[in-house]
Amino acid sequence: PPLLAELSRRSTPQTRTQLLSKILGCRQIGLLVGPCFTIFFKHMKFNLLGINVTMHNAPGLLMAILWAILALLTVFFFFDLPTTTINHNSVSNSLNDYTFLQAMKRVYKICKQPVIIVLLITSFIAYFNQTALETTLTPFTNQQFNWHELQVSILFAVAGIEITLVYVVLHFITKKYPDQSILLFGYIILSIACLIAVIILPFSEPGTKKYLPIFLIFVALDILALPLIVVTTTSLFTQQTNHDEQGIGQGIQRFVINVATIIGPLYAGGLLQFTWTMLCSMFFIVLLGTFLIVAIYRSFKRNPDEELAALINPTNNNR
Repeated sequence: PPLLAELSRRSTPQTRTQLLSKILGCRQIGLLVGPCFTIFFKHMKFNLLGINVTMHNAPGLLMAILWAILALLTVFFFFDLPTTTINHNSVSNSLNDYTFLQAMKRVYKICKQPVIIVLLITSFIAYFNQTALETTLTPFTNQQFNWHELQVSILFAVAGIEITLVYVVLHFITKKYPDQSILLFGYIILSIACLIAVIILPFSEPGTKKYLPIFLIFVALDILALPLIVVTTTSLFTQQTNHDEQGIGQGIQRFVINVATIIGPLYAGGLLQFTWTMLCSMFFIVLLGTFLIVAIYRSFKRNPDEELAALINPTNNNR
């Protein structure tokens, strides 16, 4: 949340979605490259400052080095110039007097807006759908197509590449189309993907690969929609939240997303033997999200002062 809140403060509504697509694209590249390092770690066996480095502690060593580099970059290159002279004593006193009830009032103030409620619901649905699909994918493909670890790993790798490419394309299409249009388009694609799964699954027989191409189309459409929804919901959420409430706003959205990533696997895991029932329920909640977006489509607004607020001004000097 702090990273996304800082990004919203340093960007304008016109450039925010592009920056989010870059950041999330870099994260996806990390998710793709990270597992590849296990191939190199298997052959590591040397001493470093008296420490025996093997395949078991090499990942920890690499992460320690990367975090140290990131800490140095943050200390020396990440800064923000204050716009006004601040009385630190008054700020400290206001923080000490900030109660839990006041925090809940701020949360209620943000969440009572219909647009914010819809964005939170659509964020929940997107991550719920993603984690449920990831949970079901391995046992379903093993039962239906006799797939094993290699085939599933290849599918996940190709899916990761597709997501990365969508983030790249998203950087350019956000210059021509508004975020709410991209969000609606993403939910339409997700609805089509779930509809395909609901229609085809009853005819699929375990052990046959007759409907494998259609299954791959379902997965491809689902993965195509995910980056569109993830980026635009985050960008629209920051645009609907006041400049001084970006931190708590992102905390609320991340909380909803984390709840979705917990409930999704639990829900899918409990319905592994009833896959069609699970897909039907997912299809209906995706339709609900699509309907809600259409209902409030014209309610999305931009703060006219947000572009000026994103600019970092130098410290005011009294002369």
